Amino acid sequence: MIRIAAVAVALAGVPVIAHAALVAPHLPLPSVHRTGSQATPARTASSPSSTGPRYQPPVEGPITDHFRPPARPYGPGNLGVDWSPPAGTPVRAVAPGTVTFAGQVGGTLHVVVLHGDGIRTTYAFLSSVSVHAGQAVDHTTTVGVAGPDLHLSARLGSVYLDPEALLAGGRPRARLIADPSRPAPG
Repeated sequence: MIRIAAVAVALAGVPVIAHAALVAPHLPLPSVHRTGSQATPARTASSPSSTGPRYQPPVEGPITDHFRPPARPYGPGNLGVDWSPPAGTPVRAVAPGTVTFAGQVGGTLHVVVLHGDGIRTTYAFLSSVSVHAGQAVDHTTTVGVAGPDLHLSARLGSVYLDPEALLAGGRPRARLIADPSRPAPG
């Protein structure tokens, strides 16, 4: 298991710290190029590019609960954003991508879409699902129908991002920050 102290994420030029206590060993980690004392993520197939997809809201209307990352793992907060659309509202993909999961999790329906910049968006608490794993989607694709609440989260690897920054046209950049309490590998 690899321990990370924190991940700094800059969205639309505003830095945000998202704590990631543990990264599961089965998750792919970006390779890192070292230039002097600075480490920068290498471009990989799952790394975001500087020109990624344009993100648009999945439904019309105001966000009813905003991104509030917990102060510590498993603490209170919201790792996405929520809407309260009228029941039966079609939910659209926020950007072009490929459905990686569509089905039930813990008794509720979810859809996960992987986008070209490596970001995965999850649409949760749907009343029905309209897509299947492997299906290509774009902004016009209905991924499901909203229940009384709709939750949208965005992740880059194991780090949750603020979906509002993506919807506002932000491009995420992530860099790992060394944990000074742990020796460097090697």
